[in-house]
Formats: sequence, C-alpha cells, structure tokens
Amino acid sequence: MSCLILAATLMVGLQKEKEAIEIGTAVLAVDKLLDYQFPDTPTEADKESLEKMRNATVRAGQSSPSMYKWVRSRIQFEMDSELSFIRDTRPDKKSEKKIRDRVEFLARVIHEIDAPK
Repeated sequence: MSCLILAATLMVGLQKEKEAIEIGTAVLAVDKLLDYQFPDTPTEADKESLEKMRNATVRAGQSSPSMYKWVRSRIQFEMDSELSFIRDTRPDKKSEKKIRDRVEFLARVIHEIDAPK
C-alpha cells in the first residue's frame, strides 16, 4: 500500500514539474520574440532566427488553454504599448514605420496562434 502512495506522489510531482517546464519554456519563447530588434536590412540568418522564435511562440500559445490566454494577452499588451508610444511621442516617420511593422508582425503571430494550420 505504501508503494502505491509513493508511486502516486511521484507521478503527481512529475506532472507538476512537466507543467512548470512547459510554462517556463513558453515564457522564455515569448520574451525572446518580444525582445528581438528587427534589423533595417535582415540577412537570411536573421530571418531564420526570427522564424524559429515565431514558431516557438506559436507552439507556446497553442500548448494549452491557460498558455493560450497568457501568450495572446502578453503579445497584445506589447502591441498596445507600441501603438500608445506612437500616439504619445509622435516619433519620426522612419521610427514610426519600424514600430508599425513590428506591430503588424505581432498581429500575424496572434493570428497564427488563433488559427492553427
């Protein structure tokens, strides 16, 4: 009987550890994507790196209902902050275009999370 209790306890512990790893991986993927600075003239390596980060973020957003809500709201918050920055500071045209391009990219990421292939 005590062996069954021990086995059940270990299984619950492993499940919680797996969930913690999943959450940590999702948070890191989203943060890495949001920290990425889009270069003015991206190279193939830049494009490949961005694609990997985008795919990791989409996977994180589709991994579970709770992660979907967190990933989507985190990206939406970043988009809202960027648009608010434009309204509040009125940056020069080049900076504004760069910010709007980033917001469009993040909107596409949200779309991919919402509508899996």
